[in-house]
Amino acid sequence: MAHKSTTPTTSQDNGKQDTPNEQAPCNAKWSSSDDTTLVNTLKTFVDGNSADNGSFKPAAFMVTAKVLEHSHKMSGGAVKTTKNCSCHWAALKANCLIVRQLVNLSGFKWDDSTKMVTAEGSVWEKYLEAHPEAKHWCFNPFSLYEDILGLIKGCHAMGEGALLSYSVPHKSTPPLQNPLRTKSAFSALCSSVPPHFH
Repeated sequence: MAHKSTTPTTSQDNGKQDTPNEQAPCNAKWSSSDDTTLVNTLKTFVDGNSADNGSFKPAAFMVTAKVLEHSHKMSGGAVKTTKNCSCHWAALKANCLIVRQLVNLSGFKWDDSTKMVTAEGSVWEKYLEAHPEAKHWCFNPFSLYEDILGLIKGCHAMGEGALLSYSVPHKSTPPLQNPLRTKSAFSALCSSVPPHFH
């Protein structure tokens, strides 16, 4: 999380002087481009010693934060830190596992051309009655699904009987209808990441 700036800076966009009372954004915002950069950067660590059992060591997230250092100028929000990158990777990974679970259900499949989970309308309708939080995946693509799956495959139970004990929002454009309804729930998840991953 970014710290508040206490020193005045000059805005290059409008020539105004920023005051110390103006708060810097405290949350990182992630665009689809940022997501792609995060995943592609993590791919470079798969064969080295910075990845272990589908998890990445702090060095991988330090490099990722450096690569994304100026991305906030386009996507808005705060500068992306090592912890932001680690938490966002956890969110992307969780969403990948949710999509994988859907794809493995009877009547569902992955459409590589649209990058979406597909099923007949009646199949979706029946499933959404029991799982309304999955509605996001009925209408929205997940373009990085296969890339993320390649990074975690073999490290998580992904079969039809696999149970997911958590669900994390994917904060990207368009925003996921958040299964964790509160900011504190997401913060609690990120705070549960072991310190060596921050």
